[in-house]
Amino acid sequence: MAVELDKAFPLNTLVQRNWLPCIRAGVALEHKDPNRANELLKVESTVELGAPTNLTISMCPTYLRGKACLMLHDGNAAAAEFQKFIDHRGLVVNYSGAALARFGLARAFAIEDDTEKKPAPPIRLS
Repeated sequence: MAVELDKAFPLNTLVQRNWLPCIRAGVALEHKDPNRANELLKVESTVELGAPTNLTISMCPTYLRGKACLMLHDGNAAAAEFQKFIDHRGLVVNYSGAALARFGLARAFAIEDDTEKKPAPPIRLS
């Protein structure tokens, strides 16, 4: 699928800088290669906080980088990635990875043996 997307949309920034790195990084994580996943996601980091037309995908690379950092047992780097979900709620919208990012943030704190830190509570709109 990634090869077909690459061929069909060679000039599409969203495909080249978001979708393809995410697909390839996801495959690398499935193969237990977090270093490769991080390398693949570097190209995306230059545009990650831009708001593409489909907001639900804007934080996917950030989540995958956080997962890669957890696999590498780098709690500080993982926490920095997952914290972006809390810091940029407007980009997260209803992306399901936001809930998992809070779990990832807690795991990152545990890796660093910092059991006193807790993720900020979600904002409740009523």
